[in-house]
Amino acid sequence: MTESNPYATPSSDLDFTSNSDFPLHEPRAVAIGQGVAWLGAGFDYFKRSAGQWILTCIVGFVLMVVLSILPFLNIISSILTFVWVGGLMLGVKAQHDGEGFKISYLFAGFKQHTGSLILLSVLMMVIVIAVMAVTLGQFFFQLLAQSGNPEAVAAGMTSMVIGILLALTIMIPVYMAFWFAPLLIVIHNVPIVKSLQMSFVGCLKNILPFLVYGILLLLLYLIGMIPLFLGLLVVVPMFFGSVFAAYKDIFVDQ
Repeated sequence: MTESNPYATPSSDLDFTSNSDFPLHEPRAVAIGQGVAWLGAGFDYFKRSAGQWILTCIVGFVLMVVLSILPFLNIISSILTFVWVGGLMLGVKAQHDGEGFKISYLFAGFKQHTGSLILLSVLMMVIVIAVMAVTLGQFFFQLLAQSGNPEAVAAGMTSMVIGILLALTIMIPVYMAFWFAPLLIVIHNVPIVKSLQMSFVGCLKNILPFLVYGILLLLLYLIGMIPLFLGLLVVVPMFFGSVFAAYKDIFVDQ
């Protein structure tokens, strides 16, 4: 009679992974302290190629500004969101494999899985628009209709604040579903629907580590913005590295 080992690594029936040296399994729960460890790992990835990461942040910021101010290109920028993210995650994976990070990884998402990453971006954009329309649309039109009535406007503003809070609450599970999806797609070739499902479950199983992680990350972003936003040249690369670290911790046998 063979007894199962409760401490064994979760087995996986996933057959779409092509990384035999980076094996994927169904998401597992990790200790709450890993929320801190992910940020530490993210900083380590930054340190290994600090110059290239800083240059990538500067170029990425310039591209974002240009795409956001030019007519019609701001829409293109929105549908390329996860293309950029996917490329940077491939860069962190390269660092994990012992290679150096290069600015070219900013564009790596245009070379592989581009269609899936664009579709993922469009899906995210549609969901955000739908949530905002449902939760805030009626309050906006009420404010327009009652703009001459101060009391009605005040009540409408209160309702709109409630609507914003409702929208943010609805978006939490949406962000959970999309958090790891780009990595699952570009690193393990997971289909879009499956990637969303696995990402959501991975986040759900690790609510406490993500709570610690989220609070610390918010503090880092606030600190990074103080010296003329220059600290974000460290915090942003650290963020991407930490997402990869969390992905490896939750989904990969290493």
